Amino acid sequence: MLYTQNNSTENIIFGKDYIVYSGNRPITLLETNFIHAQLKQGVPIYLLYLLLTPMQFISTNGESTPIGLVIGPGITLGNMIGAGSANSNFKKELENNLLNNKEIKSGETVYGLIGIVDNGYNQLTLKNISQ
Repeated sequence: MLYTQNNSTENIIFGKDYIVYSGNRPITLLETNFIHAQLKQGVPIYLLYLLLTPMQFISTNGESTPIGLVIGPGITLGNMIGAGSANSNFKKELENNLLNNKEIKSGETVYGLIGIVDNGYNQLTLKNISQ
């Protein structure tokens, strides 16, 4: 979560009037769809739980019960629904809180998210592009 406060007398647009720098390098802000595609949970991987379907419970007297018919599809379906729901919520969170191109009024403090690609641990700073 990132926050920024507009201490100027003019409204500014985040990412247009001010650019994010990592150290001395400008950073490109990523768009919602790209961030979501890179960070969302993989749903098809949960199909591997279907490998549990042939599982059998064998009692001490030799009787077998095909419990995998319930366990495999049950775990698969539950995880796929959960991951799909989490991905949908994540997309909404990005859309509602991404700071890209957001107007920040004079004196306003704004909290939100940004997506960047950076391989370092430099401090992020904002620089006015008109200066």
